[in-house]
Amino acid sequence: TASTIKDKDSNLPTPLINVIQPGGTITSSSVYRFDMTNVNEKSLRYYTTRELEPANENSEIAKVYKGFETGDLKNINQGYTSLKSTLESGNSPCDDGYRIPNIREGALMSLYCDGNWWKVNNVERGTMVSSYFSLGKLGTNVYQHKNADMGISWICRNAHVSVGEVTTYIRQVRDYNP
Repeated sequence: TASTIKDKDSNLPTPLINVIQPGGTITSSSVYRFDMTNVNEKSLRYYTTRELEPANENSEIAKVYKGFETGDLKNINQGYTSLKSTLESGNSPCDDGYRIPNIREGALMSLYCDGNWWKVNNVERGTMVSSYFSLGKLGTNVYQHKNADMGISWICRNAHVSVGEVTTYIRQVRDYNP
């Protein structure tokens, strides 16, 4: 009966992540909004309108804010090493009010954003993120040299995240209050 279905629906768990998808035809310039207000506050970072410092995936900076939205996909004509130097010098290749996503934001976009959103002229383009790969707790951290984690870049694209792949594109994002 209808009341049984309604009762079942009311017992469903609350989703941790709500994604507000764009209406109409999805293109590379469509805006997605991610609402993480149901995520435990210990898993969230502070609000910012500035670029995040490069850090590895275990860093506090690699956490998400309670909401973020996507901007344009932009070809910055530089690889991750140059991008990391640009960020460390206090500069940003992003448009005003936007920044480069961190690894968690990149992973969420890879899981929730439509395949067409990732394409420019019918070619899928991944995004660099500000986070670099640390090789994790089970790895040997071979990229550490004199206590400086050199890292290698993460690349996020439709339905997967990879390490060390080459791209010159970034998907701009910004924090927002849902």
